Amino acid sequence: WKLSKTPQLNQALPNQRFKEMGLYSLLEGYKKLAV
Repeated sequence: WKLSKTPQLNQALPNQRFKEMGLYSLLEGYKKLAV
């Protein structure tokens, strides 16, 4: 968790890569449930 906001990790694994892999986004799921 300590490395989650580091530039190195964001360069190696950007959020777009997770979208391309089809992984479920916890943030998007939360936004859908929030009223």
